[in-house]
Amino acid sequence: MKLAGLTWWRNNYGSILQAYALQEELNSIPGISYEIINQYGKKIASFDNLIDKIKTIGIKKTIQRIFWKFGMKKLRNRSFNIQKFTDEKLRISSNQYSEDTIAQANKKYEGFVCGSDQVWNPTLTDINSMYWLGFSDDIKLRFSYAPSIGVDGVSEEEAKVIRKNLRRFHGVSCREETGTELINNIIGTNQCRTVLDPTLMVEKSVWDKLCPESKFKEPYIFVYMLRGTKEQRCMIEKFAKKVNYTVGEAQKEKDGTYIVSVKVKPITLFTDTYDLFLSRAEQYAKEVTDHVTKGAQMPTDEEMQEKIYQIYYEVLKEQAEVGMLYGRAEDVVLHIEKEGRGNYEIRQKDMKKLDGLLIEEVHPIE
Repeated sequence: MKLAGLTWWRNNYGSILQAYALQEELNSIPGISYEIINQYGKKIASFDNLIDKIKTIGIKKTIQRIFWKFGMKKLRNRSFNIQKFTDEKLRISSNQYSEDTIAQANKKYEGFVCGSDQVWNPTLTDINSMYWLGFSDDIKLRFSYAPSIGVDGVSEEEAKVIRKNLRRFHGVSCREETGTELINNIIGTNQCRTVLDPTLMVEKSVWDKLCPESKFKEPYIFVYMLRGTKEQRCMIEKFAKKVNYTVGEAQKEKDGTYIVSVKVKPITLFTDTYDLFLSRAEQYAKEVTDHVTKGAQMPTDEEMQEKIYQIYYEVLKEQAEVGMLYGRAEDVVLHIEKEGRGNYEIRQKDMKKLDGLLIEEVHPIE
């Protein structure tokens, strides 16, 4: 069976990796041949894409982005690396389709899958775009896998269009609970289910074959921050250096594996400061309400989010300067095995347990 996917696959690392993960998962199913619809053109810097950008955001911003992306060495290298990965790893359709021509894909495929990523977000794509599969013939299979709708509500007009499209689906899912709840309210059934993002659904081996040898020869913490400031990054680095654990001697087992005992004292900084953070966040909310009541302009969602981040940063920084806080020491046994490439690795289950012990989890009050 030949299936086509409608998703984003070029704009950033997350889009590319989710597209790759779903591609690998579906093509691992016997009898399925899956490729991704080419709605962009295969070259990141193609003329068609340039024209689309000019139509969407205007010529001034387009030129600014070109200088930003290709004028800075690191960003230029990023674009080239993305192009290389796309060319070598993604199965992109040989035909390019637009909203005007996507119905022609019915001649080539037996079914369509939309998702993952925010392809259903009405603030980013048209509510009647190709990502809702309205173009597909009645006899075609139609599924969604883990798209995000990205909003808490839609207008009644938008709901009518969504209802019309999704009633023709053979399976509906979202990647977050709020999206699932919204979709089920719109279509009036519990047909939509919450599923894992494709990047988390695939086996670890899918990522192992893409990864070079680690540059780090000792334990490390990986942090991905969308809007992190230099000060916030420095604070995370300080936390990483203060993780408290003691590694025992390795013991070889009869089957060739090794076991190592590790004693961990979890950092309790986040737990111990959570009440103070909530108090200051509530105070900020009260201040915003008072100002708006008196005629001030309501801050944007982005401004409020940035302020909340800053409040939490200040709370953590204050406590960290006083001294890092730790909980009761706990022991964890790690099993170390030789994997396919001949390297020794900690069992995934053990690594997950160790990871969960290093920093105590915060359990917000419902």
